[in-house]
Order: sequence, then structure tokens, then C-alpha cells
Amino acid sequence: MDGQKTENKSLKWVANWINACTDNGIKPWQFDFKRLYLDDSYSAKDQHAPLEEGDYPNLHLWLKYKFTKELDKKSPNISDLVDNYSAFEVDKAAFPIYVALGWQKSVNDQINGDTVNSLGTTFTQLLSVSNTQFSMENTERWQQLVGDIPNLKSKLQQWGTGEYDQELDQIASFQFATENGGKVKHGDNEIAVMKELERFAALTSSIGNFMVFPSWMNQGRGIGNIHDYWDLALRDMRNFWMEISGDDTSGRII
Repeated sequence: MDGQKTENKSLKWVANWINACTDNGIKPWQFDFKRLYLDDSYSAKDQHAPLEEGDYPNLHLWLKYKFTKELDKKSPNISDLVDNYSAFEVDKAAFPIYVALGWQKSVNDQINGDTVNSLGTTFTQLLSVSNTQFSMENTERWQQLVGDIPNLKSKLQQWGTGEYDQELDQIASFQFATENGGKVKHGDNEIAVMKELERFAALTSSIGNFMVFPSWMNQGRGIGNIHDYWDLALRDMRNFWMEISGDDTSGRII
């Protein structure tokens, strides 16, 4: 696709996106880009409204996006902006914004969008039975729920496919949530972890959690000693730039 044509279409898309957010009472910087894969991207319900107990729509949407094929990956919201359209990841769905800002020219650029802080990196640790604060308690809870230690990916896929008001209540029964709930109830903690996890499930797919940088850096984050933790990625990025620049200039920028 011609570069100028892509830029013009992208600017129009951004304007339409902002208008749609405004019309539906959504702050653009809080828009959950996973919703671009839904038929109704701009639902009437405020995506960040106070939730009832046991209500986890954002977390359920994340599970669907990450572990099932139920979401429509060929969204009409962005498919007309690129040639040879294929399934986008959520951090790539903000492509027209990157183009409008001059950060990216083509969907095939080596410099492209990536999610900064990963929900999966944090969330899976809360349910894991290996090398976590609640390994023993999580082992006991899994045995109570399913009689054995399940494959976590398969179980998350099941939770994503099921009805969230039934299945996701099981998450709130794990030690990280029950222990925190007791502290909140007795005034020892003001942060309700399940509610924050629900907010995090939307905000990790918002524009403020996306960054444009070389694809090889993105691939490298998932291996070695980083394991997708952003603070460690920033450290290694800084060290890399210092090695090739010979000074601390790029390190200070980061």
C-alpha cells in the first residue's frame, strides 16, 4: 500500500476512533484494544465502571483473546489499513496510531508495536505451583478443584471459554486473593487484588502500555533472564545501547 495512502487512512482511523470513544463515554487512553476484535468494539457499558462482586469481564476477555479462538481476529476496524491482512496481536492493532505519530510506515516494518507490561507474566504466577510465594497453597487448591495439578494453559483456555461469572470465581478462591481479601476486610490493606487484576486486564491492552521498538528486542524479551518483565527488559536495552554508543546518553533517555 502506498505510504501516503496508508498515512491518510490512518489519520482518518484515529479521528474516527477518538470520536467513537467520546460518543460512548470511553477515555481514549483507557480504551482496551482487545475490543477491536469484538463485533461491538465500543460497548455501552463503561469499560472501567465499578464492578459487582465476582464480575470480571476484562479478565474474561483477556482469557478469550489469549487462549481461545473465539474472538474475531479479522476486525473491520483495522483490516482496510493494511495489505495482505492477517491476524493482528493486540499491540499491533494500534498500528494506525503509530503511523499517525510517524513511528511506523508499514505493517511490515522491523520497528513495530509491543506490549510493555504483560498480564500473563503476572497472572500465571498467581496460580502457579512452582517457585512462587503460594506454591504449597496453590497445589492444595488445584487438588481440591480438579483433583490434580492441571496444565495451566489448558485450564486458562477452559476459563476463557466458559461463563466468567461461574468459572472465574475459582480464581478468587486461590491464596493470593483470599489472603488479600482478609487483609482488606480487617483494614490491613486498602488494595483489593482481584479488582486490580480486573483493571489490569484492560489497561495492559491500552495505548499507554504499548511501545514501538525493534522486533528483535521484542523477541528477546521472552528468553534468557528477562522472561517478559519490563524492568529487566529496560535494563538490558540500556546496557545494549551503552555498548554500541560508548557512553551513557542513550541510557539516560531510557
